[in-house]
Parts: sequence; C-alpha cells; structure tokens
Amino acid sequence: MRWMVLLAGAWWQAWARWRGGLAARIFFAATLLVVVVLGLTFGLTSFQAHRTADASIQRALLERRRGVESTRRRCDVPGTT
Repeated sequence: MRWMVLLAGAWWQAWARWRGGLAARIFFAATLLVVVVLGLTFGLTSFQAHRTADASIQRALLERRRGVESTRRRCDVPGTT
C-alpha cells in the first residue's frame, strides 16, 4: 500500500514539473473540451433515444392490446363468429 502512495506521489511530481509550451497547453485544453462536449452530447442523445424507443414500444403494445380486446369482444357477442 505504501509503494502505491509513493508511485502516485511520484506521478504527481513528474506532472507538476512538466511545463509544456503555450501551444501544448492550448492543445490539451481544447482536446479536453472536445472530449467533454462529445461525451455530454452522446450521453444526452442516448438518453433521448432510449426514451423515444420506450414510448414507441409502449404505443405499439397498447395498440396491439386494444386490437386483441376488440377481437375478443366481437367473438363474445352471440350470433357472430
């Protein structure tokens, strides 16, 4: 456990010592921004797609149920086949 803390500390110190140029910092910031925006966009799109699919499935099942019930009612009426 202690060596893990030392490794984490060494990694942090190495990262703190790195002083990339302005262009590198801008590149990394822009890359991070793009990744965050894409992640949020894909997440929201997936959420909305699941909601739309669930609503569509519910509508289809309800229509199927209504069709089955109407067929049963017609068959239950005397004098019909």
